[in-house]
Amino acid sequence: NIKSDCTVDEGEPVAEICRRAAENDLVIIGHRPSKAIDNHGGIRSSIAEDLANYCPRPLMVIQDESQIWTKMKILVSVDHLNIGFILAALQTATMLQLAPEIECLATGVHEQNPEHIIRDLRNAYKVLCEAPMGVTVLGGGDHHSLWSPEAVEFQVKASADTLLAIPTRKVGDQRITIFGSSPKIFVRQLTLPTVLLCPEENLNRITLDAVKLAEQQRS
Repeated sequence: NIKSDCTVDEGEPVAEICRRAAENDLVIIGHRPSKAIDNHGGIRSSIAEDLANYCPRPLMVIQDESQIWTKMKILVSVDHLNIGFILAALQTATMLQLAPEIECLATGVHEQNPEHIIRDLRNAYKVLCEAPMGVTVLGGGDHHSLWSPEAVEFQVKASADTLLAIPTRKVGDQRITIFGSSPKIFVRQLTLPTVLLCPEENLNRITLDAVKLAEQQRS
């Protein structure tokens, strides 16, 4: 009983999909790594890879068969906590009927006890009190912030029944993932069957209202 429409647009595929995406809450696309060579001798980007850089709405990239999801793991950076993204991810989890779990990644830039991080978040935003939360401290190398153009080594993994939600963010004239790599490269090297990429800057109206409600809860 799902109502659907079929529309055919003419034009450059990425631009047309982005245009329509602005009117919707979620974009879903299949991905198969391209083997075609571009004019410069490099690998030509697939449509999914380009959309990862430009899509204004959450983008679900599916490149292999997966189990039916029952959970969503939401990755966030302790160095840059965007409550708007967290609420948008929680809203998407509710829409997909998935149990959310928030994993906070810390690099040591701001030294704080992991238990205090979770406590402070729950105290600040009551909406987070029900969601399971954990903190992962990234080890090895010099401490530096996530959300920098320098890629951070982190093994992205999730159980087969878990959808992974990863934020992306505009930094200067480029878009990067929480790990510092460009979304295009992240998708090209993706080993997971499915991933959900969420641009932090573009929140829909419902999510913005949820942010206002969360801010009211703080005061």
